[in-house]
Amino acid sequence: MSAPISAPDLQAVLEPFGHSRMLPGEAYTSSELLAWELEHIYAGTWVCVGRTLDLPEAGAQLGVAICATQVLLTRAEDGEVRGFFNVCSHRGHELIGCGEARNAGVVKCPYHAWTFGLEGTLANPRHCEEASFDPADFGLVPVSIDEWGGWLFVNVSGSAAGLAAYTGERLDTAMAAYGADQLVEAARDDYVVNANWKLIIEN
Repeated sequence: MSAPISAPDLQAVLEPFGHSRMLPGEAYTSSELLAWELEHIYAGTWVCVGRTLDLPEAGAQLGVAICATQVLLTRAEDGEVRGFFNVCSHRGHELIGCGEARNAGVVKCPYHAWTFGLEGTLANPRHCEEASFDPADFGLVPVSIDEWGGWLFVNVSGSAAGLAAYTGERLDTAMAAYGADQLVEAARDDYVVNANWKLIIEN
């Protein structure tokens, strides 16, 4: 599905540098276009959700949001970072608050105390002792996750091409001199800007 924006208006944007123009005004004000972007750009492709250092050690858990979808990130004992939909497989309760970080040996649902291993397997299904119940069928649902330059990327649709295909060689070339994987966080500011997301990217 094509973006709901006039193709002729985009033609000037695609001209060579020095002849190209900014996006048309509707690209920043159209609610219909924003809805398309949230579905196809944010929910449909790879989105950076933080640094690998946000999960510094085994047991680390972090809740993040990608539009309306919440994701739980974990680092298991094997050192691997994994991502799951932030939903308990029992009654669908949120497992960790969005933006919340904690360290624990298991993921524990606050509703009925079902617990999961950091690799997503169901460890303790309380009140489900029926012989026919198989815990292996009720693990956390994984999301696609990958790492580049110390940044973590998630694709909640599960249908995007691999991260390397998405970023391409141009990103590697552009960032080669900066040692992205060696960067550490020195400070953090959180604030809300009442503007279309593309204005923030452009600035």
